[in-house]
Amino acid sequence: MKPLFEMLQALSLNDRYGALTLTYGHMTDEDVTVISEEEITALEEKYGLLGKYLPAVLQARRELPNDPDRMLWAAIASRCFSGRTPGEATKLPIPLTDETVVGDIAPLFPLLANAEAAAKSYRDHGFTEEEIKGYMASLAGGLAVGERRTGRPSLSKGYYQWCSHYANASIFKLDGFNFNFREFPNYANIIRHNETGEIVILLMNKVFNAAGLPIESAGQNLPEGAFSTSFAETADAFYGHPVRDFRCVRELTAYPKTEWSLFIKSGDPVLGIHIPRGGDISEDATRKAFSNAQKLVRERYPERKIKGMTCNSWLLDPAFETILKEGSKIRRFGEIFVRFPNKSGGDAPYSFVFDKRMPVEEWPENTSLERGLKQYYLDGNCIFFTNGYYPLDEDV
Repeated sequence: MKPLFEMLQALSLNDRYGALTLTYGHMTDEDVTVISEEEITALEEKYGLLGKYLPAVLQARRELPNDPDRMLWAAIASRCFSGRTPGEATKLPIPLTDETVVGDIAPLFPLLANAEAAAKSYRDHGFTEEEIKGYMASLAGGLAVGERRTGRPSLSKGYYQWCSHYANASIFKLDGFNFNFREFPNYANIIRHNETGEIVILLMNKVFNAAGLPIESAGQNLPEGAFSTSFAETADAFYGHPVRDFRCVRELTAYPKTEWSLFIKSGDPVLGIHIPRGGDISEDATRKAFSNAQKLVRERYPERKIKGMTCNSWLLDPAFETILKEGSKIRRFGEIFVRFPNKSGGDAPYSFVFDKRMPVEEWPENTSLERGLKQYYLDGNCIFFTNGYYPLDEDV
C-alpha cells in the first residue's frame, strides 16, 4: 500500500482533522477497494440517482486505478466516511480536480459507497421510498452544479460537503426547507436568564476587528483594534463576549449564576436550517415549517436530543435592514433569529442572486433586491453569511 504521506503530498491535502490518517493506520493492501462499476450500476437501477451522469461516473471508476493517489484517497475516504458523525464526514479533505474525468468525479465514490446504508437509515426513520429516491438523487446533485460552472460534471469541495449530509442520512426536506443534524457552532455558547428567559450569545475562540466582525471575513482583516475572545466559567459566574447589535463586544462581561444558566454550549446537538432557492420564507410559512421539523424529529428521531435550531445564511445579514424596505420577506426572515457574526467571503450575491460573475457595475437592477445589493456593493460593502439561533417551541 502506498505510503499515506506520499498520497497527501501528491494531492496537496492537509489531513488536519486526522480522519484519513487514523483510518489508513488500520488498513491493509486488501482494503484499498472502491465501489465497483457493478455496484454503481445497481444503485442506479434501484434509485435512479445518477441519470445522464451514469456514463461519466462509470468511466471515472474504470479509469480510477490509473490514478493510484486518488484511488487510495477514495478507498480511505469510503472506509472512514461511514464511521464518522455527519459533522466529521464533511471535514474529510478532498483533492482538487486535475480537470480529468477521474479528478472531477472521484470525490463522489465515497458518497456512493455509503448510499445503501443511508437509504436504510432513512427507511428506518419512516421516510417513503419516493422520498428516499429523492435523497439519493441529491448525492449526485453536485455534478449538475459542477457542470453548470465548469462545463464538466464535477464535484467541488463545497458540494461534496453538502452531499455528504445525504450520504450520512443526516438531512431531510420538509415544507420547502432542508434540515440537517449538526452541532452548535464551536465559537459560541448561549446563556439564559433564569427568570425572564432572555438569552445572550457569548462568542469565543475567534479574533474580531474593532467593528466586532471576524477578521477572516472579506475586507475585515484590520489588525488595529482587533481583539481575541474567550469564555470562562467560575463557581459564581459566566464570563464571555456578548453579541450586541449583531456584533461582538470587546469587553469581557460577567453574568452571575444566581441570574443566568448555561443553556446551549458549543458542540451541543441542534437542527440546521437551509433555504432552497425559491423557497417560501414568509414568517407564517417559516415558523410553521420549523415547528413541523421539530415535531418530525421528536416522532422519528427520539434518539436525537436537539437543543435548538440554527441557520447560517447570507439572508440573515442585518445589512438587509437598510438595503430592503421594512416588512420585506428577507428582513422578516432574519428578524425571527437571534443573530451573531460568522466569517464570510462576502461573495454570496454571486452564487444566489446573480448568475454570472460579472463586474458589480453590470449587475442587473430588475428587482428591489438586485438594486439594493448593487448599490450596497458599489458603496464598498459586502453581504456576509450570518449565524442565527432559533429556539425550540417548548423553550419560547
